[in-house]
Amino acid sequence: MPIVKGDRAKAVASVTSRDWAAFDAMTDQDIARQVSENSDAAPLLGEGEDLSKWKRIRGRPRGRRVQARETTVARVPGNHDVDVHRLRAGLGMTQAQFACTYGFSTAAVRSIEQGRRQPSGPARALLMLIEKDPEFVRQTLATAG
Repeated sequence: MPIVKGDRAKAVASVTSRDWAAFDAMTDQDIARQVSENSDAAPLLGEGEDLSKWKRIRGRPRGRRVQARETTVARVPGNHDVDVHRLRAGLGMTQAQFACTYGFSTAAVRSIEQGRRQPSGPARALLMLIEKDPEFVRQTLATAG
């Protein structure tokens, strides 16, 4: 939603032009109907609803590092790690050539080889296919694009 700037006169005019009598006359059913019709509105809390499942969220504290959330990583079936450096060296390719041929970024190949990063599920699956039959994967990718 864009930020709209206005001046004090516009704000006062907006507040004074409201029909506050109609606002005060609204029933709980009117409010519930308006909330249900507006997809952007937060749901209404019910009478005596258990609020323990809700978490209070505050803004990020300034000057302090916030630890990243734990994420779920998709895993390829089996516990198979591909040694990208060995694979690439066996193919006689530079990092840039390997990345360009198989659709990775050079930075990703470098980071995986240096152990700073683990390949995601789809990248890991592709690396496993390259390890099994690199020429087939290269030809398939070349004809697909």
